Amino acid sequence: MAYTIRVSLPTYNALTETDPNKFALITSETQNYTIAKINNSFSGSISIPYLEYRDINHNLGYIPFTLVFFTATTTKYAKIYGYRYSWGWFTLTNSRLRIYNWSYRDPATFVYYIFYDQTV
Repeated sequence: MAYTIRVSLPTYNALTETDPNKFALITSETQNYTIAKINNSFSGSISIPYLEYRDINHNLGYIPFTLVFFTATTTKYAKIYGYRYSWGWFTLTNSRLRIYNWSYRDPATFVYYIFYDQTV
């Protein structure tokens, strides 16, 4: 089974659109491509002490599509799902991303991507 991630730009339907240029993020296992439009100033990594959180301000004025990963090893990452707190969790507002470390690592490193394009 092939997997894909599709986040369309405003006014486009991610389920039916076929033009990769009309996506903020699109991956395809069968086509072997990844296209991501990421504002580089809104991506990075952050080290957070155990049971603490850190804020990353984006000030976009809307809640953006965001990916957050926990650095499990030097070569493996685990995706963080909002309030699912096995390793940590994150919350979003119109102006900031807040990442919580719940991983039993002190400190733990998290990698985040805040997508610039407003999605629907």
